[in-house]
Amino acid sequence: SHIYPPVPETLTFNSVIPFVQELPNNDSPEVFGMTENAEKACREFQATDIINTILSMQPKRSTNMSGSMKSSDTVVL
Repeated sequence: SHIYPPVPETLTFNSVIPFVQELPNNDSPEVFGMTENAEKACREFQATDIINTILSMQPKRSTNMSGSMKSSDTVVL
């Protein structure tokens, strides 16, 4: 692939470090034989997971008969 060229045999050990640092930080789906839709689906799953995590950290609230708000920790059935 043009994105991941092989390391030239003429490079010394110290020359390999800058070569590796120039490689992309994120692998494209084509490296794994997948289409771009795989990346979109993965990002959608990650976004949904983040939103669900944030929502799960929100305090639970309920309204009692008098209409005042109380957290679920203070509501006794």
